[in-house]
Amino acid sequence: MYSAIAVTLVILDTLIVHVTYLLTVPFIFSVKPDIADIYDDVIVIAGRRLILTCRVVTGSPSPSVTWYINGSLAADVSRSPIIDPVAGTLTVRSATHEDCGRYTCVSVNAAGTDVAHVNVHVIGLSTEQQQFVDSFIYRTKCWKSTLLIK
Repeated sequence: MYSAIAVTLVILDTLIVHVTYLLTVPFIFSVKPDIADIYDDVIVIAGRRLILTCRVVTGSPSPSVTWYINGSLAADVSRSPIIDPVAGTLTVRSATHEDCGRYTCVSVNAAGTDVAHVNVHVIGLSTEQQQFVDSFIYRTKCWKSTLLIK
């Protein structure tokens, strides 16, 4: 908020009047959105959940977040993912090779735009490989977030 005090001295013959008022005006400014660093490449195992997060760290007024897949609006693709515009997340419940591609997060407000890209790769595993990965993830929870496997 921006405030200013004004004092006016008015002299009318022998009467002196002081008028004081406070003017408060909202100080409005805009800050361009800034998206936190995201992975360049993400590998997900076919059949697993893929969650991508577009975390906007700054922006005023609050920026909107829109996802694109291979240049098309994510909501318009045939296998529409679940998009949470408030959290900035895009979720594919069960990834297939059709979900491979370049995912783009666009954050926009009155001050500007920021863009982040991530390449998604979906790989298939044999049953034996899948059991090994499941066992490995169960024992070492740290890999779960790196591979974005759920």
